[in-house]
Amino acid sequence: GDCRNLLFQMAFALHVAGDRFGLKHYDVKLLNFFLQSAKDPTITGKEHPHVVLRYGVGSHIFRLRMHPASAHIAKLADYGTSVTRTDTDGQPVSLGQFTTLENTPPDFLILGNAAEQGYGHDCFGLGLCMLHLFTGHGPYEEILDEVVCPANLKGKL
Repeated sequence: GDCRNLLFQMAFALHVAGDRFGLKHYDVKLLNFFLQSAKDPTITGKEHPHVVLRYGVGSHIFRLRMHPASAHIAKLADYGTSVTRTDTDGQPVSLGQFTTLENTPPDFLILGNAAEQGYGHDCFGLGLCMLHLFTGHGPYEEILDEVVCPANLKGKL
């Protein structure tokens, strides 16, 4: 239940960021979500044995029910690579959108700056977050242990 609730909040944060602000994050990973306790310290567990967070999309209301000990609010953070302009959709990615290697979408690695900007890259990152949350292992960590950036590329970055 905890992972499912966190994943919902992460997806909701990305949805709202894109829908309201045209934001494409480009570096979605667990380290870029902050957690804040959702428990109100003035309310005892006997009074309210669960914390309920409500999220709305259009006419739909989603309720996340959590035990107070594990009730957290996930907040999207680190906007250093993000773009908040919808007119960039379909435009080539720039060096500014290349970030964490192990979270880089395959089309960035294959197409380089011919890859196009869009929301799909954040969906890919969210999928990797889901994999990490549900398995407890970072994506690709076993194959990246010995990976090093070539000196000529490192100099250009």
